[in-house]
Amino acid sequence: MKCASCNQEMVDDLRTNVPGTLVDVRLIKEEENEDILNKAIAIPKAAVCLQCGEVKYYIEDIESFRNAINMNKKENH
Repeated sequence: MKCASCNQEMVDDLRTNVPGTLVDVRLIKEEENEDILNKAIAIPKAAVCLQCGEVKYYIEDIESFRNAINMNKKENH
């Protein structure tokens, strides 16, 4: 993937976690009923440009995350 700031190739597929733990950061969209089945969960990855230091977060499997969010919207309307 190319850096948006300087157009150099970025180092990608990096894990993000909380310092001092082995826990990955997660993006979670919860619905009001708190049902575990009504959560859309994604683990973001990171990319960094070694030229300018730009950091980009992305979801590798965006289609599954998008489908889970859209499914939750349909069920709650």
